[in-house]
Formats: sequence, C-alpha cells, structure tokens
Amino acid sequence: MKNIHSETIEKIYDAAVKQSEWQFAIDNLVRQMGASSGALLVRELGSAPYSVNALSSAYLNMIQSGKAQYYLENLSRYEAVQWDFIGRMKIGEIERDENMGVEKEVLDQREDYIFLKENAGMQRRLAFRLNENRGWFDGMTIGFPPHVGRISGAKIAELSLFLPHLAKSVELSRTFRILQERYGAVLAVLDKVKIGLFLSLENGEIIVANSEAQRILALQDGLTLTSGNQLLLRDSDQSAQLKSQISEIAQTAKGEADTAQHVLQLQRPSLAHPFLVEVAPVRDSNNELDTGISGALVIVVDPENSDELNATVFGSLYGLTKAETEVCDLLIRGFQTGEISDIRGTVFSTAKNQIAAIYLKTGNRRRGDLIRLVIKTLPPIV
Repeated sequence: MKNIHSETIEKIYDAAVKQSEWQFAIDNLVRQMGASSGALLVRELGSAPYSVNALSSAYLNMIQSGKAQYYLENLSRYEAVQWDFIGRMKIGEIERDENMGVEKEVLDQREDYIFLKENAGMQRRLAFRLNENRGWFDGMTIGFPPHVGRISGAKIAELSLFLPHLAKSVELSRTFRILQERYGAVLAVLDKVKIGLFLSLENGEIIVANSEAQRILALQDGLTLTSGNQLLLRDSDQSAQLKSQISEIAQTAKGEADTAQHVLQLQRPSLAHPFLVEVAPVRDSNNELDTGISGALVIVVDPENSDELNATVFGSLYGLTKAETEVCDLLIRGFQTGEISDIRGTVFSTAKNQIAAIYLKTGNRRRGDLIRLVIKTLPPIV
C-alpha cells in the first residue's frame, strides 16, 4: 500500500497536467503534515485574478456554506501584509505566521484569524514561495488547527521535502494550462510547444515525441533513438546517465523517489551549441493517451533553433534596457560577443558589458541557463 507521502507526490504531479487536481494534492499534503488547510496562489505578473487559486477542502467547505463570500468582502484585506511578506521571501524559506511582521498575540485577536479558526479549523500558519521568476508569482500557506501552539521545526523540515515538487509542478502547469485553454488537451497536443518534448516510460521507452523532438532526432547530431525506442546519446556515459535519470524521475512521478528534476547538456558532433536537456516527472492524469502513465518528460532545447523565444517581453519583465534586450535577443540566438558588437555597430567592450548586465539582472552565468529561463518565463507555444 502506498503511504501518504507517495500519494501526495503523485497528486502534485497530477496537478501539473490537470489544474483541478490541485485541491486533492493540497488535501494530501495537509493530511501528511497533520494540518487543517492549505492554499496555493499563482498569478501571472501584470494580470488578475490568479491563474491558479487552489484551496483545500476546509476552504471549499466555507465556499459551499456561503461564509467565504463574507470573508472575501470584509476580512481578506488583512491578508495583504502577509502576502506582501511572502513576495519578499527567498525560495526555500518557510516562515511561521508570527514572524511575518505581525505579532502572534495581535494575529490571534484579529477578526480574520478568529473567523478562520471558527469556520476552517485553522490558526497557526506556515508560508513559502516556490519559484523565483519575474513572469509569475506563486505562494502557498499551510494552516494548522488551534491546538498547535507553535509549529515545530520538525514539521517545517518535513514540509520542505515537498517544496521542490510543488515548484516543479507549478512551473510545468503554466505550459500545460495554456495548452488546455487553447486546445482542450495537454499531452495530446505537444506539437504546439516549440521545444523538443519526449514522453518516456520508466524503462526509457519514448511513447510520444512532438514535432520539434522529431526534428532534433532527424539531425542525428548526438541524439537518436534505439530500435527499442529509447533515447541514445553519442557519448555512452551520458547515455547511461540519461537513462538512469529518466528511470529515477519516472519513479518520482509514482511517488517512489524524491528527485524533482535533472538538468544536463548534450555535446554535439557538429560542434553546434549543446542541446539543453531537462528531465521532469509527468503523469497522464487526464488519461489523454489511454495509458494513465507515470513517467518522465524529457525536454530538449536546441539553442540553434530559438526563433520562437520572445526576448522583447522577457526583457521588460527582467528590467533590461532597450539595448540590452536587443543584445539578449542576439545572445539567445547564438551570436558571440564579437558578432553582436558587429551587428549592432558597437565596440567589443560595449557588447561585453551589456551581456554582463543581462546575466546580472537575470541571475544567470551562461547562455544555456539564460535560454532555460526565457523558456520557463515565456513558454514558446503557438
């Protein structure tokens, strides 16, 4: 029999593909933690309302009874200070509510806390962020019943184990949500995503490869398929490494391992820029493929084919100047510093300084990481 930990991990990755699964994922997490409630908010920056507003059963019971409307209209204003605090937290931090700018004694006498204690069975809370990305904001709270006077360090340590999985699922769900909204499906319409996507079983067998993935295979530039439909790399050591990573990640999707992602670069015989590879858990929660699989999504980016990446919007999100945005566009398309200076009619040192400024503002050190960030921020979907 699977334990709650396994069920929670499974549900978290179900939610990446199917938004409505977030309630069940949070309910599982709440039970695992001995808590009483949980809430996840995800907002695309510059937009309202939240694109994901997932609540555990305790909150939903309030909605069904009509009490949530009273809370939203009269008491939700109190949350602003805490959500503001969450927005400034570092990724990986988990904070107790009494350490978020308002003293515990004040919180417990505040009418919103009294209301939630009486109607949702919660009092003390933990709060945290999941992803550091200028394209969206996400935050989550876990509430504990009134008899929990102070949430222990052991509980915080236990919760921290789930954070990488929640973060990865939220990240993946942004792409999958767009596919669902535009095309009414996710795994069945991966051709709409303009990066290479392979859907793999635990044994490494590829059961879906989108159009860009097939184009990459056709290059025969260090990445091919075996007769058993498994990914084969030119470098035998890397090939074995990727196979092992796929197996481990697929086990995570089944709740049997604890790795949220693997990242690597694949060198190419042509000496073109290396393929950028990420392996993440995926579950066919909508049963679109009639398999109900728990497997791995192998994401392969060809830096030589980056025309779909939107440097203009990315630049505005990350505070790049107009000149830096133009340089960023050339950089992600593979041009070197000297080529960029020639194209833009500047001296070499100017281009070099602009590239350094781009890396500083985006928190990256190399082109491959910058490309990954652009794709995560603005998934290339047609």
